[in-house]
Amino acid sequence: MNLNLPADVLKSIDQPAIDLASITAQPISQSVLLGTLLKHLSVVLRDFEVQGFVGVRDEWLSYHAYQQQTVRMLMPNRVETHGVVKSVADDGILMIETPLGLQRFSAGEISLRGVS
Repeated sequence: MNLNLPADVLKSIDQPAIDLASITAQPISQSVLLGTLLKHLSVVLRDFEVQGFVGVRDEWLSYHAYQQQTVRMLMPNRVETHGVVKSVADDGILMIETPLGLQRFSAGEISLRGVS
């Protein structure tokens, strides 16, 4: 999470980026931000401990930027797979429709770059 990046640093990033200071007129205290994040994280982790991923799955999907997007999956062994993100399973595994059918991915790097 970028809090307050200098303009030259933001310009040097090779993809869209922003910091919190650029989108709010109010000064942001690092301590208050960290405390707020930790407070909310403790609630999510408590729920996760009881329910597992299924308890946060619907909220996760509502924020999932890759949902229904065509992506490239870059695997640790350098194998590349293309497909459309269909969902995230109840156990947190990414579900992608590929030319071989619906596949589950629990490792690798997902990218929208170079996908047509």
